[in-house]
Amino acid sequence: MIRTFVAVALMLSFCTTVLADELKDEVEKAKAGDFDAMLRVGLTFLSDVDDKNNDDGIKWLEMSAMGGNVTAYYNLGALYQDGGPVKQDAAKAIMYLTVAAELGEIRAMNRLAGIYYYYLGELAPQNDIMAVKWGLCAAGLGSETAQKNVDKMRAEIDKESAVLGAKAALEWAKRRQRERQKRERLQNEPQKDEQQKNERQSTAEPAVSFSDSQLNSRGR
Repeated sequence: MIRTFVAVALMLSFCTTVLADELKDEVEKAKAGDFDAMLRVGLTFLSDVDDKNNDDGIKWLEMSAMGGNVTAYYNLGALYQDGGPVKQDAAKAIMYLTVAAELGEIRAMNRLAGIYYYYLGELAPQNDIMAVKWGLCAAGLGSETAQKNVDKMRAEIDKESAVLGAKAALEWAKRRQRERQKRERLQNEPQKDEQQKNERQSTAEPAVSFSDSQLNSRGR
């Protein structure tokens, strides 16, 4: 975490965009370490019609992603896939989209399925197994579009690739479930410890005290 904030501070020094008044509050939040604000500022800069703020927009998104913002990872991947504010870069698109997909971003999964299925050149070679994997992962999280795409893929690719892709998707789902269970256990441990402490206190043998009359009678 310390390394993240140091890197963010260094990158902030390169953001030289003249800010509109309505953006100043958001930028102040971003400079204070609000990764969601960094995302909003980045997307705002990238929406500028004259493209003069594109470089700063990308830097804000990168800083947000460094803080673990899944939406920032997705947007960076989409930008490098589609081009426009930045030059198309299949390698960077796959890198950012994969991180977002691993963190459960359905849109990133759908994009990766399309990239691997339709082939985007040497940097993104066709990979039917990965296409099926991410398509099924997205479908498993409720994407109807992904399910339709997977049905189409299965009808066109070889059976072995379809089976391997399904196995890969299942492994991803199992790993995600294990990680979620681990987080839940860690969250519940403080409550469990406190509950056990209270139970021990309630079942402990009560302290015995004697009245003055009892003490006097014993001495007789």
